[in-house]
Amino acid sequence: QMENISNFLKAARTTIGVPEYDLFETVDLFEAKDMALVVRGIHSLGSTVQDRIPSFAGPHLGVTKSKKNERVWSEEERRRNAAEHGGMTKLAAGSHGIMERGKIDKSNEIHFGAAQSGTGSSEATAVNQGSAGVMERGEIDTSNDITFGDQK
Repeated sequence: QMENISNFLKAARTTIGVPEYDLFETVDLFEAKDMALVVRGIHSLGSTVQDRIPSFAGPHLGVTKSKKNERVWSEEERRRNAAEHGGMTKLAAGSHGIMERGKIDKSNEIHFGAAQSGTGSSEATAVNQGSAGVMERGEIDTSNDITFGDQK
């Protein structure tokens, strides 16, 4: 069995091209030492097969590696994009212009009190004063204070 595992790892490295750092050691599987590493190695094998052997029609396992997707813009497209986005590239523009804020309709707002009736004043009343003047602070007796050092 160890020989079969070694043959599998050799084929994965040399024939398929799985990176060495993604593979496990023979004892990791044979002695069930680090099964998480074994699973990661098998997923890496599946990912490498998708990348290097695209003609493989069997089931896929592992993440699909990203491919370069270079875009080439004509000068006309660059000028048009700059005009549409105020000189910014589409990448720099982000969501600019996608969700512009419209006019806010205030016709259905609900108003209470003086704002609605048009009355009221800025004078202090018992209602708008709260507890002001109810609990005035008295004089503080400092005759029993303790003084440290040369404070006078």
